[in-house]
This record gives sequence, C-alpha cells and structure tokens, in this order.
Amino acid sequence: MIARGKIADIPLMIGWNSFDGSSLRFSAASVIEHSPPHVLAAYASNSMKPEDLAYELYTDSHAGAPARWVASKAETGAPAYLYHFSYTLSRDRGKVRGAQHGYEMPHVFDSWGSIPGAFLVLRDRDRAMTRVMHQCWVNFAKTGKPACEGAPDWPRYTRSDDALMEFTDTPAVRRNFRRAQLDSQEAAMETTLANQRAAIDGLIDSLTHPPGSP
Repeated sequence: MIARGKIADIPLMIGWNSFDGSSLRFSAASVIEHSPPHVLAAYASNSMKPEDLAYELYTDSHAGAPARWVASKAETGAPAYLYHFSYTLSRDRGKVRGAQHGYEMPHVFDSWGSIPGAFLVLRDRDRAMTRVMHQCWVNFAKTGKPACEGAPDWPRYTRSDDALMEFTDTPAVRRNFRRAQLDSQEAAMETTLANQRAAIDGLIDSLTHPPGSP
C-alpha cells in the first residue's frame, strides 16, 4: 500500500539509529552472503572488517533504507521529516559501534528519571541532547513540525532534496546522506517487493482457481 502511495495524509516523523544493527539475531556472514552484488558494490569503498560491514548492511537494510523510502512515498502529502540518530552517551564513547536500537527513546521522552542510576552517568552534553530531541518531538506532536531549539530548521523530506536531521553532538541537516548505500538498498527492496507481490498473486490465484476447477 505504501509503495502505491496509499499512506495517511498526516505529518510524519521517521528515522533510524546509526547502530540499529544491534538487533541482528543471525550471523554476520549470512548478512553479507545474502546481500545482492550491486548492494555490496556500494559499500566497497568503506574498507571495513566483515563483521562491521555486516552490521552496517543490516542497519541500512533493516531500518535506514525503509525509513527513507517511506518518507519519499509521503512527500506529496503532509510533510514528512527524516532523521538519523547517531549520538552516543559520554560513557559509551569508543566502546560501541554507534547508537543502538531504541537508544533514542530516553532522549525523546526525557525519561532518564525512570531508569535506575541513569543520572549518575549523564554528562552535560547528554542532557543537552535530551533537551533538543525532547523539544523536537513535543513540538511535532503539538504542531506537526519538529521545531527544535539548539538545532537548525528541519526541512520536510523530498527525494530531490534528500535532507535529514542528524542528531549527533551538534545536530545538523545532512543532504544526500549515505546516498549510494541507501539507494542500493532501496533497489534491493523494490526487487523484494516485486517478488512478494508475485508470490501473493500466485497464492491468491491458486486458492481461487484450484487445479481442476472450471
């Protein structure tokens, strides 16, 4: 339905984290093995170790490319706002690959007070990120536009502009962010969607016209 542009005509905020690959539950080798050649070619210049490459492939295919794709399908209606969250807590610097799956939530909801011991590890920069993101999300809920003090104006997403807000130490608007990699993942998604449509159509046909039926 989304591929056909059948998406609710309401403001949308959508994005992903730099290490959403933390949710990977199968082998890194299998991620690389099942990635199409044209996708792997888009990552060839990164010169990463196989495990790091696998996590990046999975992050982009599992979260990044789908989020960007959905935002592009919504661009003709109410505004869509795309983001990339790459901020890591001060205590985690140099210890993790990036912002893990779900790690934006305490910033968005300013819910550190409900996490035992959280305030013992937060530094001023961590609290500053929480203030920025919390205000972005609250203003979006109130007005349909994520106005954020401490961050530049967040443009609506269009494929031609290809702009997103990156939440890092200094929030900034990025254009053509990881475009080669995300474009390759979207192309792979389109092939997957086409194969799924064909499989579903075949199943429906076999159920409505079983062998031997007139």
